[in-house]
Amino acid sequence: MLAAAIQYYLRYLRSPLSKEIERNTYVDNVAFGAATHDEAIKKYEMAKSVFGDMHMNLRQFVCNSKFVNNAIPKEDRVAGSEHTTLLGIVWNYHRDFLSMTIKTLDVPVHSKRTALRALASTYDPLGLLTPFFSNIKMFVQDLWAKELTWDEPLDPSDRQRWSDILADLKHPLPPVSRLVIPANKTLSSVELCVFGDASKRVYACCAYLLSRVDLFTSSRLVMAKSHLNDLKPITIPRSELLAVLISVRLAQYIVQQLDITISAIYFFSNSPIALHWIHSTRQFKTFVQNRVNTINNILAQFHQQNIKTKFHYVTSKDNPADCATRGLSTKDAKNHIWWTGPAFLIQNPSEWPNAHLDFTLPPQGDNGSEFEYRTANTVLSCTFTSILPFSYTNKFNKLLNIVAYILRFLHLKIFSHLSTTVKECVERSLPQLAKISSKGPFTSSDRIVAEEVLILAHYREHENTLQRLPLSRFHAQKDPNGLIRCPVRVGLYSTAPVLLLPSHRLTEIIIWHHHLQQLHAGVYSTVCTLRKNYFIPSIRSLVTKTLRACVICTRANGYAYRYPEMPTLPKQRTSRSRPFQNVGIDYLGPLSYRSVYSAINKVWICLITCMATRAVHLELIMNNTVQEFLLAFRRFIARRGTPDLIYSDNATTFRAADDAITNVIYAPGLWRPIAEFSAKHKILWRFITPLSPWKGGFYERMVQLFKSAFKKSVGRAVLTLEELQTVIAEIEAVINSRPITPFRESDISISALRPIDFISPEVELHIPQSNGLPCEFATSAHKLSEWYKETLKALDKFWELWHTDYLTALRERHQLRMKQPKYTTAPPQANDVVIVADDKLPRSHWPLGLIIKFNPGADNRSRSAEVRMTNGKVLTRSLAHLYPLEIRANNAQDSNSTQTRSGTIKSLPQRMQPKRAAKTFHKFIH
Repeated sequence: MLAAAIQYYLRYLRSPLSKEIERNTYVDNVAFGAATHDEAIKKYEMAKSVFGDMHMNLRQFVCNSKFVNNAIPKEDRVAGSEHTTLLGIVWNYHRDFLSMTIKTLDVPVHSKRTALRALASTYDPLGLLTPFFSNIKMFVQDLWAKELTWDEPLDPSDRQRWSDILADLKHPLPPVSRLVIPANKTLSSVELCVFGDASKRVYACCAYLLSRVDLFTSSRLVMAKSHLNDLKPITIPRSELLAVLISVRLAQYIVQQLDITISAIYFFSNSPIALHWIHSTRQFKTFVQNRVNTINNILAQFHQQNIKTKFHYVTSKDNPADCATRGLSTKDAKNHIWWTGPAFLIQNPSEWPNAHLDFTLPPQGDNGSEFEYRTANTVLSCTFTSILPFSYTNKFNKLLNIVAYILRFLHLKIFSHLSTTVKECVERSLPQLAKISSKGPFTSSDRIVAEEVLILAHYREHENTLQRLPLSRFHAQKDPNGLIRCPVRVGLYSTAPVLLLPSHRLTEIIIWHHHLQQLHAGVYSTVCTLRKNYFIPSIRSLVTKTLRACVICTRANGYAYRYPEMPTLPKQRTSRSRPFQNVGIDYLGPLSYRSVYSAINKVWICLITCMATRAVHLELIMNNTVQEFLLAFRRFIARRGTPDLIYSDNATTFRAADDAITNVIYAPGLWRPIAEFSAKHKILWRFITPLSPWKGGFYERMVQLFKSAFKKSVGRAVLTLEELQTVIAEIEAVINSRPITPFRESDISISALRPIDFISPEVELHIPQSNGLPCEFATSAHKLSEWYKETLKALDKFWELWHTDYLTALRERHQLRMKQPKYTTAPPQANDVVIVADDKLPRSHWPLGLIIKFNPGADNRSRSAEVRMTNGKVLTRSLAHLYPLEIRANNAQDSNSTQTRSGTIKSLPQRMQPKRAAKTFHKFIH
């Protein structure tokens, strides 16, 4: 609150001194400078006045000028000797020197907590002690890498290392001049030189102010920074680029903080690769390019401030930042290059070493790609391949028997004939060889021995993977047999589970074995069973990946393909057309009726709906024969006209009717009027995908409306045929009179649009009440013409409402995707082996099929596919009814190999056996 109050008042004053005080206030200390004695005394008086207005007593003033100190009243001066502390640093204001002390020596270190406390004990805001703390920072980082607890005692090697570090810091440091530019002299120019360097673990930078006064040039250390690299390895050129980055950022900070006009900034680096990256216009990898962009952005800001910038190459010998990356002993601190920079800085910049190098050209050895130095160690690497047949079989029991037979053979033929000394050597390397039984059937102990051999072999085959695992985090330990065991905290088992490597074939075989033992249990049950005896890193994801290839589980629990997004509505539903020009047909029923002799008979209803106007036409069908449907269809054509397009499902009646309409009804002489009309207008019949009723939703909705009205009006009553025909006609009238557009509250003069309006405009489907007056008939042609025009206007008005209201309402009810609770993310592909869903059969009896072709829609997205069944029949099914088995057939490959989405499972090697004599035909020549 105090700091906020001081800041608020200083900003309120808006004076040059208040801004300077605000910028140089650190907690309860205020530090600012002056060029002359008079200016210093004036600033003292003004500062006292400013803080006095805030009812604060600003005291303990001190200056490096004895004259100014004497001008300040005694009660406001620093009392005591010639030393005081400035931000934790001892300042001898008489000599104007800073005394740097390393307080780390006074902190006892015996754990990670105390080591971190020792590192933080010395306050160094300017980074002047950076090279002396590099080894301490690396020491603390190494303690973190060992994952020690905060108060865990250090081991003897770490304690010895800490003692060696303190031995390099016990010597006193030379005093450092607080003044970085000459006082009371007219400067010709002030330049900033920033050096950067990097090693494998540290990158650092240091900045020097170069003051030129006539023929005199001085160089003083201003500020330094260092950072540790992450434990993840990084190349030296990239680390050098990071050093250049913090060099540029440090220069930006110094320019902002110092009230000195800096004419030029020179950056030095001993990495020609990093310098080439900065000056090149090529596009590099993301890591390099991002940092090059940041450097160029800061350089652009310097250019806007009229500050000249230039990069130079410097050798490690002349680079003071080199000691910040390697570390520096206090014994060598006196007169070191660290405090003043290299000797060539006092020369003219044009005379500096390597001043005219062109960094736009790549360094020698760079072939145009990102050039990096890497440490190469020549190592003879031999990959161990076990003789055990891991790829021979998928069955764990069979693999155990094979290994047991191998061990028994070696035991009988070789091991038993060895001398005692050689036997002891063999037992030390392979103790399981002496444990195997020599005769009889294999016992459980033999199987345990065989399993141990398999596990040891899989350790050797994937030794690199084993080394990369964090075994210390698993608390892994080797048992006497060489198996790596990982103890668990829950004491349920007498032995710790054995470690299995997740990327080895043996682990997959063991997972399959336990999965089959649990009768194809799920992932959770299989994982629980495995954890009783084995410890597998990332076990859940590995079991999930392995069980995904189980065909039996996929047949029982797999998901269908994800159905694509619904296509846009066909143009037949969104464009103007005459009523019943494009229709959908469906059957509903059966309905019961009572005949003359009180017998209960059944009838069906053929529902025909218009795709555009949503009008309905109902025809009573006495039976399910094709002839009965054709007669009903003829009645529909006689009343509504011939449709251009028919949509229906794949019912047998409709399939046969399609052939009949095309080849029979319109045959010459059978029905001449329709035959003559159909000669010009053929009816196109389209069938939806089998067993996909959602594709015929526009007529299925009409079926639902009829069933709902029929159940509510008739209930459980059984009507006669005449009564049933009447009810059907009335329901048709009600459906055609339903509103298909919302009611407009803002304009009550416009009524809701109905399907009947497109067939008979302004018709009222009820018996009118007589008012006792005779009906008026139009007796003149003029009145009839006016009536006809009004009818056409009404029809046009209906179509206008259809476009503005009905189509807009359809957009609100549009469903983008079909509801599928679960589905597979694998995309369907040709030659995929799938299970074809059949609602009439239990899932275990669903047949297998092979996708041979896709049927793309108008938007080129396939929503159905043609599937060849095992009996050779080809069916068309929706993707929502196809359940993939994650298997693809490939006719071009051998039939013994099977390809999966996760890769190719190679065909198992087959043992070559000679043909039996009974199976061999011999040809004898006499």
